[in-house]
Amino acid sequence: MKRNSKPIALALTALMAVSAPAQAEPSAERAENVILMIGDGMGESQVLATRLFYAGRDGRLAMETLPIYSQASTLAANRVVTDSAAAATAFATGTRTDTGRIAQDPAGRSTLADSLLLLARGAGKSTGLITDVWLAHATPAPFAASVPSRRMMNEIAEQYLANGVDVLLGGGESNFRPQGASGTHCAPGRTQRTDGRDLVAEAARLGYQVVANEAQI
Repeated sequence: MKRNSKPIALALTALMAVSAPAQAEPSAERAENVILMIGDGMGESQVLATRLFYAGRDGRLAMETLPIYSQASTLAANRVVTDSAAAATAFATGTRTDTGRIAQDPAGRSTLADSLLLLARGAGKSTGLITDVWLAHATPAPFAASVPSRRMMNEIAEQYLANGVDVLLGGGESNFRPQGASGTHCAPGRTQRTDGRDLVAEAARLGYQVVANEAQI
């Protein structure tokens, strides 16, 4: 779904944020837009293995040659091993939290006001969430929704519209369609909303362009 607005300014990354190339001399130039890409489940070990396979021991991956390179800790507050919800909350809002929480701290307080996406929107940028899994999945969710459990995908979906994300592109139509309704890619028996709301229809009324296949995109 794409709302009629200026082009997308924020998309989805995990280990790095890319800005304008470093300048040899001090410059007043600033990056106009940000693309944040997340390789879900990608940590130092995965990067090392990929480097050894493709570039060899002394080689470097393309992302390791960028002028600005950084890493972030995504450990959960309550466990050594994190999950997508806690990790993405750390990326999106800078808060370490318990596994399963979406843009909330361990005490259940929302951290959504610190979301990179909402901060970008506040700066006048167009914003978007693009994923190759469900749109309401735990990885994109903390950028535009706040709930105590990653399983609350119906609530996450409705918060995307409420928070004005300009571009939403991904799977998981069942979280946007009411039970018993027939979606473009989702049979009536697979739709999951129990509140009767059809978020796809609501999005269209809000001014989004609804696309369902590659040709329409």
